[in-house]
Amino acid sequence: MSPAFGLAGELLSGQSRYGQAYRGSERLTKPIGELFGRFAPYAAYRTLRSSKKGGGTMEQGPMAALKQFTGVPTVKLLDPKKTAALGMKDYEQALSMPDEIKFRHDYTLQQLPQQLKEYAQKSGAPLPGSTLSALRHDIEAVQTRDLYMAQYAHAHGANSFKSLPSMNRAQAGIAFMLQHKYVSPSQAQQWTNALKQPGLTESDLTTAANDIWGTPGIGSALNEWKKIVKEMTPQPALAARP
Repeated sequence: MSPAFGLAGELLSGQSRYGQAYRGSERLTKPIGELFGRFAPYAAYRTLRSSKKGGGTMEQGPMAALKQFTGVPTVKLLDPKKTAALGMKDYEQALSMPDEIKFRHDYTLQQLPQQLKEYAQKSGAPLPGSTLSALRHDIEAVQTRDLYMAQYAHAHGANSFKSLPSMNRAQAGIAFMLQHKYVSPSQAQQWTNALKQPGLTESDLTTAANDIWGTPGIGSALNEWKKIVKEMTPQPALAARP
């Protein structure tokens, strides 16, 4: 009876058992697929059939399918960190764009104290105060910029900011820089006049938009910190597969 109750719950809530929201026709097709997947024979067959060459983040192959078919209640994680990262990515994709941006911002701040502790231990000294202040400011600036882009795209009927024409992206950049005082009104007017020049191609406008948005260097401090963190936590050697 358990699979049937699971189906009913997902159909009513519109979410998977992990809390991921279904979209469009997925509200019907996904719960039904999950229903069949919870019956041992079919689930074992699917595990066997979907085994990836070289393996995924969970144990796969004939042995995993046999254990699943016979009811052995164990699933071996081959790469816990990668599995967790994929799960978080799925969760992010289920959020609306503003919520996804806020989630990334909050997650970055939550990870920062531990990252700073590890940095101090490995470097022998804490991150300089001025550098930390610049990093925190950049984290906030990235969220402000991304939320602005998402709201602008929505207001102009686009699913994402990148899908907008380059002219829109350039004009949005000018408005953002002026609103947040990254440039003077005279500089903003020079950009606006430059966009009115005849004969500009989409490539020209793409370059202009990228230059405008790159003016204050938003995200540079955060990207540099991510590189440092990645270097501090190198990928460990994976165990050989039998």
